[in-house]
Amino acid sequence: MNRPAPSGGSPWIGWIRRMRIPGILLVVAAVAACRTNAPLEGQGASPKQPLDTTLYVAFGLDRAELKDPKLQREFRRLGDELEASFQELHPGVRLEQMAFAEDDMAEEIQRRSRSGLGPDVILVQGNTAETLYRQGLIRPLPFPNPTSNQLRPELIPYVKATPRQLFALPVSLQPQLACFDRRRIASPPATLQELLAESSRGKRFGLSLSTADGAWTMGSLGALESIQLALAGSPLSAEQTARISTWLGWLHTADLQQRITLVNDRKELLAALRSAELDWIPCQSHDVNVLRLDLGKHLGLAPLPAGPAGPATPISSVRVAALGQNSSGRQREAAEAMVPFLLSARIQRTLTIRNQAQLPASAKVSLPVASSANLAALLAAQDQAEAAQELTNSLIALRGKQKGLDRILSQFLYGSLDASEAAETLIQALRPDPVGRPR
Repeated sequence: MNRPAPSGGSPWIGWIRRMRIPGILLVVAAVAACRTNAPLEGQGASPKQPLDTTLYVAFGLDRAELKDPKLQREFRRLGDELEASFQELHPGVRLEQMAFAEDDMAEEIQRRSRSGLGPDVILVQGNTAETLYRQGLIRPLPFPNPTSNQLRPELIPYVKATPRQLFALPVSLQPQLACFDRRRIASPPATLQELLAESSRGKRFGLSLSTADGAWTMGSLGALESIQLALAGSPLSAEQTARISTWLGWLHTADLQQRITLVNDRKELLAALRSAELDWIPCQSHDVNVLRLDLGKHLGLAPLPAGPAGPATPISSVRVAALGQNSSGRQREAAEAMVPFLLSARIQRTLTIRNQAQLPASAKVSLPVASSANLAALLAAQDQAEAAQELTNSLIALRGKQKGLDRILSQFLYGSLDASEAAETLIQALRPDPVGRPR
């Protein structure tokens, strides 16, 4: 027997079906466009035996996407058309859709799961899905499986729970890149030296102190290999330690510039670019939809600048589909059939071109780069990330230690630690504990 609608979810349903939210657009358009013959585990309903069930789908969104009236109006345009297409091709599967702020998703899913009303499919950022997995709120997927074989191979480390399990499946790739206001910056800086020079000419730049958001500077300033050694528990030479000090020294130099702002929270940078307080910031491509609210056609995208030690070393993020724990048999079949829809090459390509704020997770999709400067910027940024992935893969495991590392950076910039002291403190914080896990 199918479950009743989750308590508190119904007020969203009529509104959210008419929204052009990227995650919702991805699901409904995919389901409306095609059927699949291969659910995740190789079993499930045949196309000749349509499923008859209600599928509860939860989306984690930015708070601005939930609250901004302009975004709501833009998102409503395709809702009726998408729902009609879905009902025409899949009359037996009904979607009840819920939207929550990404930051609240773990608490919300936990509350609903206690009552047996958790969603069947959850679309969120990868780090949110990892939190849900650790709390036992989503069920892992076997690895490899027919659907995971369609993924870009570099995405597997982002969602690997164990050697034989994934906690979710990526449905889109979101490169880290530079976002800027074209009215203020005609040509974005290609190097960190140019960035400092442009700031001296009156351009306003924002940088993040977060070790996750700021990892792109580690490689360009020569510190990333040393940090990787520390993460592995390997000894560092005096020269390797000095490279971390050099990276810290550049951050200190940037912090002293009148028109360069360093903040702990990336959301502060987004708000400052939207309000014209800053002209250039590092961002993730999933920030683009929110930034377009205020900048519109003036929003520019570019790869992050290189440094004296080489190219930038950004870390992409992923948006993923996870499977809930409270599904009935039919709902489980429908949920497992939905994920391959999301990785259809045709759907991934269409949605990437339409949204231009994400890249396909599927390895089988080609894009018309020559016709879109934004797509070209996204792909160039992803090329940077892929070139650095051997070094940055180890940083994915730092999520649980990020607050402690960020605190060390703050102590350094406020003068509590000098560069050499901060480098040694970071190295000790990065080292694994005796059983091989980050402390």
